[in-house]
Amino acid sequence: MPEKRKYISILDLELESLEEDIGLLIDDHKRRKEQGEITNYVLLENLALLQSQMNGIASFRHLLASIDPESYSDLNSLVRDIHSRIKAVMDKSSFPESLYPLVLRRLAKVARYVKTI
Repeated sequence: MPEKRKYISILDLELESLEEDIGLLIDDHKRRKEQGEITNYVLLENLALLQSQMNGIASFRHLLASIDPESYSDLNSLVRDIHSRIKAVMDKSSFPESLYPLVLRRLAKVARYVKTI
């Protein structure tokens, strides 16, 4: 599989993993509410934030699915374009700002990995 296709595939897996992690956080918050560790207010505030992050990740995964990696001259140009597209989505949306660094770290991590294999 060419480098750019690998990048898209692995990045999608990383974003899927991030969704699963956030899902685990949601489950943990619900458990903590049931055990009386947090109030209903705290639960609802945190669930709203976590769900918004999940929505953002789903949006980014949809964006990835629409990209033809072979239309880019090299991996760096693909990564730069994905970065700028994600930034544009973040600027136009109401997704929490805390999502942006989570996704950027994965962009860079996958690029480093793909360049070494």
